[in-house]
Amino acid sequence: MFLKRVLAHATSVAVGVWIGSQYIRGTTHDPSRMKHLLQDNSRPSHILIGPVNTQPEINSHVQQQPSSPQQNESSKREVSLTEKIYHYLEEQRDDHRWPKFNIHVEEPTKEQDQTFELFKTFNEFGLPTHVGRLNVFSRFLSVTDSNLKIPLYVCWSIPRFEENYVEKSDRKFSKFMKSPIFEQLSSFNPDNTDYFGSNYSRGHLVNCGDLTRFDQVAMNETHLLANNIVPQDFDNNANYWLRMERFTRSLADRFHAVHVIAGPVFMPTLYEQQNKIEPDATGKPPKGPKGEVKHLIIGNNHVAVPTHLFRIIIAEKRQTETANEQDAVSPQYYAQAFIVPNRPIDKLDHLTKYSVSLKEVEYLTGMRFLDKLEKSGNMNPLCCNTLDIDANLIDQEVSHPEKSSSEKTKCACSCDLPPWQDIEFQTLLWNKNITERELTEKWDSLLSETSWKPSKDIIRRRDSKLEELRKK
Repeated sequence: MFLKRVLAHATSVAVGVWIGSQYIRGTTHDPSRMKHLLQDNSRPSHILIGPVNTQPEINSHVQQQPSSPQQNESSKREVSLTEKIYHYLEEQRDDHRWPKFNIHVEEPTKEQDQTFELFKTFNEFGLPTHVGRLNVFSRFLSVTDSNLKIPLYVCWSIPRFEENYVEKSDRKFSKFMKSPIFEQLSSFNPDNTDYFGSNYSRGHLVNCGDLTRFDQVAMNETHLLANNIVPQDFDNNANYWLRMERFTRSLADRFHAVHVIAGPVFMPTLYEQQNKIEPDATGKPPKGPKGEVKHLIIGNNHVAVPTHLFRIIIAEKRQTETANEQDAVSPQYYAQAFIVPNRPIDKLDHLTKYSVSLKEVEYLTGMRFLDKLEKSGNMNPLCCNTLDIDANLIDQEVSHPEKSSSEKTKCACSCDLPPWQDIEFQTLLWNKNITERELTEKWDSLLSETSWKPSKDIIRRRDSKLEELRKK
């Protein structure tokens, strides 16, 4: 009996010392965290809950002992991306949301600094509020709904295109694959068989073409089914949505950077719309609208097919480029939101037909977007043609029709999609058996028979394809 008591006491002391060491390191700064550590010692080290305080408080009257050479050597170890993110979040004490979130970081990555800047950029905009784990990949952020088996949203940035940029990756070396994040939860993890014979394509949210300047790892990550892919109508994916992607990328020729948030929408269908707000003569309260949300599912894993897709574009314009940060002028941001149906869309439809307010996207998705950027007062409309503004006034101060003459705003550009002829010519570029003569004839035909003004992007693609064919 005495021996049992001694062993029990020794065990409790050991556990107490271990918990104390964890507390000093800042990993158990609240009781719920301590309980979590006691209950689950097997959780992966790269999944953290809440900001981590890595700087313990030291009483001022206690003299610090000098560090030993061994301690100095260990302090020089490379800080992981996970630690870097949580150190940063710990400093954001005005942000009350992060303790509720999980963050999964795909480590290691060769581009750790760029990945951190990506996370920091969208956190400063105000990351969409959500319940679930934020997955940090090398070039995009993603939250997956394990019930729908598709992303709730993804975020990524497109840096400015410089002249003679070099492409470092190619989608032909990538394959659609199951997400390693859900490896232990196979029933939540869609696979390629879910899409076979479904009449839906595997639609990228983060477009492959936006990441060709980065390494192949970043390109491969965009092919993770649960983290970046949604079932998308074939025609929509290959035509209108592709033109939206090309338009977004073209902005990187004119702005310092372009930041994008995209995801699915499940649009309700209202079949009873009651506009009454007052009780009727009998005193009964007014009836609210009634409707339903219908969507298809595909495959054995029941992957949800969204009725619509949303895209929020934030263009960043810097006034001056200077090496001295103190002399730099704060960038201006221009934002626009769009919701498009997940079905074939008329090629003549103007992009602004599908322009909506941020509030509408929030209402339909249940998430807040860009709340910090909005509160900063530095969020201007991107598309001038949604305000019925003359194109000559682009990038100038203009008056809103509904505002007084003293109230001014700024817009950035006329949001015009690349011409439909770009996409028609693109289908030839995808043809592996196309000849140089066929390409040239089609190009000349489109120029002579239609009012086509080829975009810079399609000209680059044509030249690249012709060079490839001439080398054969």
